[in-house]
Amino acid sequence: MVAAAALLVACGGGGDDAPATDSSSPPGASNSSGGGGNTTNVSTGGGGAAATATRGTSSTSSAMDACQLVTKADAERTLGEPVNPGEGEQRRNNTSTCTYVSAGNYGAHVVFVYAGKGPNERPAYDLAKRTLSRPEPIQGLGDEAFAINLDAPVTQIHFVKGDSYVTVAVTHLTATDRAQRARALAGVALANLR
Repeated sequence: MVAAAALLVACGGGGDDAPATDSSSPPGASNSSGGGGNTTNVSTGGGGAAATATRGTSSTSSAMDACQLVTKADAERTLGEPVNPGEGEQRRNNTSTCTYVSAGNYGAHVVFVYAGKGPNERPAYDLAKRTLSRPEPIQGLGDEAFAINLDAPVTQIHFVKGDSYVTVAVTHLTATDRAQRARALAGVALANLR
């Protein structure tokens, strides 16, 4: 379930590469395209294992830290239950991810965060918006934002503010207000942008 949540989020990759569709290498975006079970993976700017710079709960690099944009306490408020410490990953080109997994239900509830900063992040956001099925515009969040409500129990919120691109994904098997939870969490991430 954790891996599924991580792969459900469109992650910009910055770098010198032009945004490209790649169904083989994470980070990526996966989205059901309307009940047919078709999956589209989107990887922007290199991705894959080569993109990993360091792995741990936090990093001192100059990259944005997704685990600071959304803290463990934020994830617990969103899911309504205790979570394990965030699994953070700093990537090249000022991008990072952070995953919080619920502590008591075998990882069925997850908060996943992607954060990127730089000139390639707006193109990555635009690519995700064009590629993911059924994006729903959101007003009043950053410079531009959209939501993806998947057929699976996952809601993604993507937004850009300046040269920053952030995605939050909330996976919750039973919450009927998952979209509202994800929207509130995206607001927290926006408030923590520096």
